[in-house]
Amino acid sequence: MTRKSHTLRGILQFFRVLTVLLGVAALGQMTSASLPSGKARAVSGWHAASDVERSGPTSGSNIRPPAATAPVFLPAVTYDTDGAAAYSVAVADVNGDNKPDLLVANCGPGRPAHTCGGGINGVVGVLLGKGDGTFLPAVTYDSGGFGASGVAVADVNGDGKPDLLVANDYYSNTIGVLLGNGDGTFQSVVTYGSGEEVQKRWRSRI
Repeated sequence: MTRKSHTLRGILQFFRVLTVLLGVAALGQMTSASLPSGKARAVSGWHAASDVERSGPTSGSNIRPPAATAPVFLPAVTYDTDGAAAYSVAVADVNGDNKPDLLVANCGPGRPAHTCGGGINGVVGVLLGKGDGTFLPAVTYDSGGFGASGVAVADVNGDGKPDLLVANDYYSNTIGVLLGNGDGTFQSVVTYGSGEEVQKRWRSRI
């Protein structure tokens, strides 16, 4: 065999080895490209993780959530409702100044203190708001029955002015309606019975 043929055979062998190497490299690139993108992000995320995450495995037990911030409230500010045993409260703008006011149903008047029932009507305390979270002293109105226990606000006569509706419990079982003047004051109460049969049952227990 001549020297020329040996040289040609060596060149062919070199190209065969080169072809195999190029094929292996291409296969490796295809395998890497076929991996889900999430895995690639997970790997890069580990290297870009914070010091807390790098301190241990990525299991949930070692990742600490941010500390919860406890709600903060200012100390309570109390207001005299000028009545005994305040049962319920409603919030509405009753004088048209775009500032919320408080309407409180009291089972009885505040003077003498803690007077409920015994033939004494409940009262509704109206505390006009200043718009800064504070309120004027209460002005009270007769609820029209014993033991005012609930209050609601609505325009019941269609004049565009908020009116007060009061539920009186005990054995009176009446609804008191106080029509509003639109300036935060109200007319004298007009009462309506809430059901004669209920009244009879309550009176039979007295």
